[in-house]
Amino acid sequence: MRWIWLLATLNVFLLLAGYYEYAERHWGSLTPKAHAVSVAVAPTPNEANPVVATVNGEGIRRDEVTAVLQREGGVRVLHRLVAQDVVMQAAAKAGLKLDDPDSVLAMQQATANLKSAAAVEVAGRSLQARLLLRKLLLKDITQAQEQAFYSEYKDELTQYDLSVILARRPEQAHKVSAMLSSGQDFATVATRIKSPNQGHLGYLTLAQITDQMGPDVAHAVLKAASRMGGKAEGPIKALGGKLFLKVGQVRTGFEDLKPSIDGIMAAAGKTALMRRLMAEAKIDYPVLAANLERQPRTLPSPSPTTEKPVFAPLPSGQKGSGAPPAATSTGATCSHLPSLCGPECKSCPSH
Repeated sequence: MRWIWLLATLNVFLLLAGYYEYAERHWGSLTPKAHAVSVAVAPTPNEANPVVATVNGEGIRRDEVTAVLQREGGVRVLHRLVAQDVVMQAAAKAGLKLDDPDSVLAMQQATANLKSAAAVEVAGRSLQARLLLRKLLLKDITQAQEQAFYSEYKDELTQYDLSVILARRPEQAHKVSAMLSSGQDFATVATRIKSPNQGHLGYLTLAQITDQMGPDVAHAVLKAASRMGGKAEGPIKALGGKLFLKVGQVRTGFEDLKPSIDGIMAAAGKTALMRRLMAEAKIDYPVLAANLERQPRTLPSPSPTTEKPVFAPLPSGQKGSGAPPAATSTGATCSHLPSLCGPECKSCPSH
């Protein structure tokens, strides 16, 4: 009986040894030390590639986001950076700097509320390129040329400081009319009317007013501007209601309108300048050339242009051939190349 028991024990031992060897070969080590190692190599937070979001506890890492951004917008972003470098190098070669008070103030305002150094660098670089592009475009334009442009398009360039109140309901229009007729201040009435469609719009040209609010409003602006004392005009049927308006200061002088003149004259030459700068620069894409679609190095051919700017028509009976395009409330006209224009730009139609 002892021999039978010993043989049975030996068979069990050999069976367990065979199972252990099989498990070691196919499933990995089963020893406590080896098991501890397998736990230690489990995924741990990676400082170089942090989790940027979690969904039900499962993380999305930064390299995943970067890969998608590169695939979906990488070429466009890359070409924006290339265009910025081309402009800044050309400006440096021409000896242009951003040391004037207006440029310094613009740079400070653009980065004042940004928290991270990376955001400051990106915003500062974008604005720096736009300001330098403007300087490049204007460096060969003389004051005599600006004066000639002003003389020809003075009526179209003139800007009107405009405030409006839009009454959507008849009873609201009657209330506004009564308050203004009693001599109450326009700004005071605007604050008392509970409507979002009122306030100070800033300086606008007649073409902008016509485009945004219609020719009847443009005629009323001219009428109000011709009166002394800034008396309110209205009600005028416009924008789906009754509009009341008041015109403050009117900008007609050369110095007041010079920012708009510079913007328009710069915009007229930006396409040709960027085409030349991009063509002269040696641009290579060593990393992305293999896995990103290459885009044209130069801008598309510009559309044929006339010798004079094509402006929107003025209200009937007014002199001139129209008003300059897209002037901001401060009188500056957006002259940005699309590839240089950032989200902070408020002048482009796309913003």
